[in-house]
Amino acid sequence: MFTFSTAHAQTKGGAGTKTSAADSLNAARKYLADSAAAVRKFRNSKHYKDSVARSRTEKTKSLTAARKAHTDSLKAARLGVTKQSLDKRKTATDSLKSIQKERMDKMEAIKKYKGSKRYADSVTISKRKKSDAIKRAIKGHTDSLAAIRKHSMDSSRAIRKHVTDSMKAVRTHFTDSLTKVRKRRLDSLARVKSGKDKNFKAKDKAAEKKKALALEIKMKQKHEAYTNQAMLKKPWRPWRRFVQNGFTHYNYYYNANRKMEEANANMLRGGMKENYDTLIRLYPFDPDKDSALLAADMDSIIHKVSVGIQIHDPRVKWANDLYLLMGQAYYFKGNYNSAAATFKYIISSDEEAKKAELKASGQRPASGASIVEDNHSALDFLKHKSVHNDAILWLARTLVQARQVENGQAVLSLLASDPNLPDDMEGEVAVGKAFAYYKDENLTATSEQLSIAMEDDNLPNWLRMRAAFLNGQIQQSEGKYLAAVSSFERNLDFFPKMDMDFYSRKNIAYNTLMAGGDVEDGTKPLKKVLNDPKYATYYDQVYYVLGKLSQKAKKPNDAIKYLTLSATTPKATKKQKAISYASLGDVYYDEGSYSMAKNSYDSASKYAGTTIKDPAVMASILRSKGLSEISIPAGIIQDQDSLMALSEMSKKEQQAVVRKYLRDLEQKLKDSAKSAQEGPAIAALPQIETAADPAESANWYFSNPVIMQQGVADFKRKWGNRALTDNWRRAAAVGFAGSNNTSGGANGGLTADDDNAEPEPDTKTNGLPSEESLLAKIPNTKGQKDASIRMSQKAYIALAKAYLKQLDDHVQATKTLDTLDARYPNHNQKEEELYLRYQLAIRENKLDKAQAYATEFLSKFPDSKYADLLRPKQVAKVSEASIDGKTVAAYYEETYGLIEHHQYTEALIRIQSALKTYDNPLYKKRFQVAEAMSYAGQANYDMADTLITKFIAANPGDSLTAWASSVSAFIRDVRKTGKPSWYKEGPQPWDLPAKPVVADVKPVESTKPDPYIGKPKRPIDVPFDYKYIPTETHYAIVIFPGLDSRTANLKKAIKSFDSSRGMPDVHQTLLDMFYKDLAVMVVKQFANADEAQSYVDTVIADQALTGYKPEELQTTIISASNYRKMLYDKNTDGYKSFYTTYYKKP
Repeated sequence: MFTFSTAHAQTKGGAGTKTSAADSLNAARKYLADSAAAVRKFRNSKHYKDSVARSRTEKTKSLTAARKAHTDSLKAARLGVTKQSLDKRKTATDSLKSIQKERMDKMEAIKKYKGSKRYADSVTISKRKKSDAIKRAIKGHTDSLAAIRKHSMDSSRAIRKHVTDSMKAVRTHFTDSLTKVRKRRLDSLARVKSGKDKNFKAKDKAAEKKKALALEIKMKQKHEAYTNQAMLKKPWRPWRRFVQNGFTHYNYYYNANRKMEEANANMLRGGMKENYDTLIRLYPFDPDKDSALLAADMDSIIHKVSVGIQIHDPRVKWANDLYLLMGQAYYFKGNYNSAAATFKYIISSDEEAKKAELKASGQRPASGASIVEDNHSALDFLKHKSVHNDAILWLARTLVQARQVENGQAVLSLLASDPNLPDDMEGEVAVGKAFAYYKDENLTATSEQLSIAMEDDNLPNWLRMRAAFLNGQIQQSEGKYLAAVSSFERNLDFFPKMDMDFYSRKNIAYNTLMAGGDVEDGTKPLKKVLNDPKYATYYDQVYYVLGKLSQKAKKPNDAIKYLTLSATTPKATKKQKAISYASLGDVYYDEGSYSMAKNSYDSASKYAGTTIKDPAVMASILRSKGLSEISIPAGIIQDQDSLMALSEMSKKEQQAVVRKYLRDLEQKLKDSAKSAQEGPAIAALPQIETAADPAESANWYFSNPVIMQQGVADFKRKWGNRALTDNWRRAAAVGFAGSNNTSGGANGGLTADDDNAEPEPDTKTNGLPSEESLLAKIPNTKGQKDASIRMSQKAYIALAKAYLKQLDDHVQATKTLDTLDARYPNHNQKEEELYLRYQLAIRENKLDKAQAYATEFLSKFPDSKYADLLRPKQVAKVSEASIDGKTVAAYYEETYGLIEHHQYTEALIRIQSALKTYDNPLYKKRFQVAEAMSYAGQANYDMADTLITKFIAANPGDSLTAWASSVSAFIRDVRKTGKPSWYKEGPQPWDLPAKPVVADVKPVESTKPDPYIGKPKRPIDVPFDYKYIPTETHYAIVIFPGLDSRTANLKKAIKSFDSSRGMPDVHQTLLDMFYKDLAVMVVKQFANADEAQSYVDTVIADQALTGYKPEELQTTIISASNYRKMLYDKNTDGYKSFYTTYYKKP
């Protein structure tokens, strides 16, 4: 309708068209609004709402009913299915339970059977049979291979030997012919070269002498042309005096004195490290040895003072000060004549000045005038101090240093007796006297003067410090231990350097102990060092000294503690570790703990290397070899006792012990694997002990972590993870080595395994033994127990033999046999026991007991292998064992002849062979004393003292004790004074104690030795006069002034010379000591005098002997018979004149 009206209005047009359209639009809108309002009103009415609510309620009820019906149907269906499933599951579970119960019953029956003893025994027997079969098969295969290999090697060796011998014969013939030709040619060339060299040297020497003479004349002319004596003509007015003294003092004297002070400071700092184990020098600088160190400085000082003296007026008061510096410089250069002349000039010029002054004043010199000048006055600080007194002291010191000790002592005595001697000079005079007495080796008088010097406040502290230390050393050597303690404590008051401080504390502790004081009080200064970190590098030595002191004080537990700390201190050197372990082994050895002693000696051997020659370390290495013979049977006894103790336990207790043991092994295995894995990390840490040669350290297996890791990997690849235990290859025997082996070999039934053996069965996958294999080692049956007892009995016999043969320990050997009798009264080793007891009685000189043991032995075991040795008719045969067909008496005589001719090394080799070969008790003791003498002849006094002290302690009432005591006294005197008490300068030789007269007697008899000590009777082959026989065998000899550090280099020089000429092993070099300051090096031997002279000429021409001054060495030749005479006479002067007369005649 609206549409129509609008369209109609539009068709009509006209002016009211727009108004009519708006009204129609409004009307339409109103209509729509009214209809919407009517609809809203209807919906908001109660009737509409109730109808909608009823409709929704009915619809909800219908939906709920349908949903409930559907849910109930589902529950019913699910309940049916669940019931069916439960029924099926119950049926299946019941069937499974019945099956499991049946199976558990069967397993329980099997387990019960396997836990029975019958099953365990059958398994053990089966495994043992299988293992034995495998071993037999392996052994058979190995034996067959070894036999084939041996046959092949023997045939190859025979062919090779034949070829080698033929080639060697041809080569030797050819080489000998070449050697002879070369030798003749070399000798001729050497003679020609020697002649040419002599001519050239003579010409060069003449030219140099001519040049030196020309230079000397020129310098002398210049010196004579200039002199300061002309200055004396000038008036000595105050202004000139002031200028001359000022320039002399502040220019030349000041600079020269400052240079001297710097040189003195360098001397005190020291260029060489001192050995505080021996007597130190009183002054740190010895011009005889150290003059080259300061030669340049001393030349500079001499030049400065010379110029200062020459260009200034002789009347200056600083002239003598310059001369004093010049004399000191000459002294430190070792030019003692110039130094003494300078000091004498100072003294004489002062005396002349005094006389001139007295003469000018009209006075006469007083009789007995004082030689010293008193410089003390109220205005000392303003006056110039005279050096007159210093010149006197320096003159005395110079004379003493120049070996004019008597003249030096005369000057000091004159000075000390002067009534005007100032108080502040008493200490300096005491020091001078101490220096003179020290040079004269009068230690008692030296100590008296040092006691005065170290308490004088006017002396410098460094001199008082050295005086106190040296005084303590001297007092210690003389047995004045309390006084030595005071001196060393006084040394500490001056705060010495670390080295001297440590040795002072060490010596305080030692002397306190020797004086009978309390060890704790004496070691307090030494223990104080352990709390100071700056002494960390000395901790190993501190612990070592504390250990040695505790050992001397008979406190073995403390000694063990300290020596262990010394060896394990982080900064301990290898040398100190070796010495500490050796001393620790000695403590254990003295206490009878031989197993611990062997471990310590082995550790000492590990750290000894090839550079350490300490006698204690060398002795420990030798002793360790003997202890190894003890450790094997002792270990067998310990193992068998442990196994027998286990056999007394129940089965359950045995299993508990074995399981605990396996747990411990597993833990050790884990620890070792962890250590191996951490090897590179540990190797990266700072190394405490460094090898002297880095290349050598890198080549050593345990110093190279890379090589160690490779080794660990290779080991695991072949053997698996195995703990570090004895007999590690035998997996089933770890911890129970040899328990069931009853072979009774030399090592108690233990046999070494082949390196290529594979692991045995009955082991776990990690390489550890199984529980069953360890339980099988326990001797549970009567047969196994009897075998274990027999093994223990044999081990006791082996242990007693080791004590007797290796250590000569009669007490422990007897104790071991007594223990054997106490534990096993009816043992089966009676034969061995009786023979050992017989040997012990013989060695202890208990002849009655020996006879009783022999009688008992022969009655019980007449057919024994030892019976012939015990029967009286065979006693002589025992002593007739021989080396190279020689009886013990003849062999002993030859050995002692080597000692008389100073061939100590060869004598020691023969003595060792004799002690192993001959079983003669009497001669064995003689060889023991001769062994100590040989070590003393080699200057190895520690080893000699150990051997001779042990001999005297073991044989207190023996007839050879007097001889042994004389050897002991000889060693004691030489160590204390450098020479035996009977030695005198002159024709008496410094020889070892003479041997006793030896008669060829039966072993059970003894002879009283001749205690004579001195020169032996002239042998038959020593001529009474020198004879000239040029065709006789000749030696080349080098005569030099005694032994010192250069002697070894002299011997090396001769060997190097021989090697350079292609003759490294042709000549033998020997050393003979005539006196402490006279020795002869012998090079032998030559066919005749011409060959020897040619050799000597070549040595001299090549200047092969270095290290000595030309005047110290005398190289010549001598025939073999003439050398025997010279060696017997201990006199080279007689031969020198003979040589000049016959060998050097035109």
